[in-house]
Amino acid sequence: MKIMTPPVNDLGLVAFDEQVICECQAARKGQEIKSASGILLGERTQGDVPLYGTIVSVGENVSEAVKALVGRDIPLPNGQISNIPDPRIAYGELPFSSKESRIFVTMHYKAVRAVYDVRVEPSTKLAQPAASKLSLM
Repeated sequence: MKIMTPPVNDLGLVAFDEQVICECQAARKGQEIKSASGILLGERTQGDVPLYGTIVSVGENVSEAVKALVGRDIPLPNGQISNIPDPRIAYGELPFSSKESRIFVTMHYKAVRAVYDVRVEPSTKLAQPAASKLSLM
């Protein structure tokens, strides 16, 4: 039995089986905290959990609908993501505490619940949702 290995891409990692890999942005431990006026207030004692990411790789057994989402932004499912260290850290090219490292997370493809729609222009004034006819009492 021959084991198939997925081709390596420019990220240095690929998703396997039914997994989806996203690249994320989040505040990091040790990052400077500044006030609105630019005054240095200190450093973060811990990093933030990423809330959204861009799909950068999908496994070979992921549904075609999710495969079509590569490059799209999605909200991340809270509690269902796992961290993937930057490959450059894994190969010793960057130190573990590097601020240059990229943030990657992985999840099962069925955990992808929504996609940000690029056709909708973000608005500073959000429309009010329809009033509910239900009452609490």
